[in-house]
Amino acid sequence: MRMTAGADGTARVWNGSTGTLLQTYQGWPGILFDAILAPDGLVIGADADGSLRFWDAASRAKLWTLPVHKSAVIGVHLEGVDIVTRGFAGEISRWTLPQSRAVMEACARHPLCAIVPR
Repeated sequence: MRMTAGADGTARVWNGSTGTLLQTYQGWPGILFDAILAPDGLVIGADADGSLRFWDAASRAKLWTLPVHKSAVIGVHLEGVDIVTRGFAGEISRWTLPQSRAVMEACARHPLCAIVPR
C-alpha cells in the first residue's frame, strides 16, 4: 500500500501494484504535504497550517488535530513509536503520543474530541 497527500486536504491509500484507490481520508480544509499509514491504525497527515491531522484508518473517522509547527508541516514519518515531523522553515520535531487505540477509544465517546494547544 502507498499513501498520497493532496492539495484538496485528503490522504489516499493506493494499491502500489495495481494503482487502485483503496481508501480516501478527508474532512479538513487545506493542503496536506505528506501522509503516512501507521501500523497501529492511524492515518497521519502533514498539514500546511502546521498541524498533524489524524484519522482512524478502518472507519475513516476524523480523530484529532495536533499543532506541531509554526510553519507548514512538509514531512512526517515514524521512528519506532515516535512521530518525526519536518516544518517548512527547517525545524524538525519528535513527538511521543499515547497509544493510538486508547486515544481513538476516548475520542469515540466524545464527538468534539480534539487535542489543542494550551
